[in-house]
Amino acid sequence: FARACEALGGERLSQGDVGYGIELFDGLKIGIQLWLGDDEFPSSLKYMWDENALMYIRYETMHYALPLVLRRLLAL
Repeated sequence: FARACEALGGERLSQGDVGYGIELFDGLKIGIQLWLGDDEFPSSLKYMWDENALMYIRYETMHYALPLVLRRLLAL
């Protein structure tokens, strides 16, 4: 996960077990946190948008951008 995020130019974040900020386009980044599972909780992947993201793209576009980022990460 970390290698794939870094291959996309991601910058390490301090949140999550592994977290990265990945630029979608011209300064608009999405935060991605990987939380590894244990005996009580399953692993989870969280996406975080900047509070001003809706000034740049529509909500519907945000919804469709998430799978695109995930597919790029899986391909790497």
